Amino acid sequence: MEIKFRVSRTSMLVAFASCFLCILASAKDLYAELPGNSKIHLSESLTASSRKLFEPGWGVAEFLGRQGEKMRLFPDEHFTSIGGVIFCPPEYWRISPSGKFVVLVILRAGLLGDPQDNKVTSRQYCPVLNTISGCLESIQTGELCAGEWDKTRDNWIVIGEGDDATSIMLGTQFGSKSATEAWSEFSKKKVSFANIKLKERLQDDLGVKNLMACDPIRDKNRAIYKLIADQLQEEGDSADSTYIMEKLNSSNYNEDAKRKSQVAVDKAWLYGSANVSSRTSMYLIRGDLVQIMRSNGNGWLFVEYKKSDGSDLRKWMQSKYLSVH
Repeated sequence: MEIKFRVSRTSMLVAFASCFLCILASAKDLYAELPGNSKIHLSESLTASSRKLFEPGWGVAEFLGRQGEKMRLFPDEHFTSIGGVIFCPPEYWRISPSGKFVVLVILRAGLLGDPQDNKVTSRQYCPVLNTISGCLESIQTGELCAGEWDKTRDNWIVIGEGDDATSIMLGTQFGSKSATEAWSEFSKKKVSFANIKLKERLQDDLGVKNLMACDPIRDKNRAIYKLIADQLQEEGDSADSTYIMEKLNSSNYNEDAKRKSQVAVDKAWLYGSANVSSRTSMYLIRGDLVQIMRSNGNGWLFVEYKKSDGSDLRKWMQSKYLSVH
């Protein structure tokens, strides 16, 4: 098996120990905590036979955001007995000084020819994950992956590459990570190539889910996302179309279009996160007005309440206790 580079296990263990708290949930699951209260859930640990053929690791990785959002990484490259994406252990990951970015390590591996021959090919990649949004900023391979973060700034240092390494690692490699630009590029090409597929263009941004993590729904792109959803439905991609529409329907409350709402019950509890177990000692009463900042799409709203002293209180609340104006 050919591996293009190897990160020093000793140095990665030191970084891992200082930056991560890993909780072993079971023999097959691992939760790696990231800065800012986000996590990566690793599951479907490779079987003994797969580990022997390829590398130790997991077949599935899911980003768990601090506001309760969930997004599977590389959903279209599911690992099977003949290969796919393998997520390497967290001790190989590297976190930027600010905590905003983490460089993961994955293998794209597979069997060549007759599976009985056990001839394996693989290549190692280093996708950069935004720990706040879950956006995969880029996915690189080769010498760039052998770099390290600067000790004080979010600069990616590769000997001989200069400052260009940072710009490439943080997103100039592929796509635009903009729904508006993606749709514009597709529309222009469709004039000349009638059979062109939008789904193929969106693969430049690592798919719909990643595009939406990198470019969240706002007033300025809401109509564009509706066009994208309609086009994907026309192409027969109902799964991605439905995903966009669900996000559109659940993101009526966003930073570009805050809507006033009134508490409709005598006592509406406030929560630290979108979970009933995080209830605080604070609550609002009937008639109190709040601004809805965002929704997680599962009955929870992140609200802002202006206190009598002029300061802002921001907490989670169950949507059933509010009456939107």
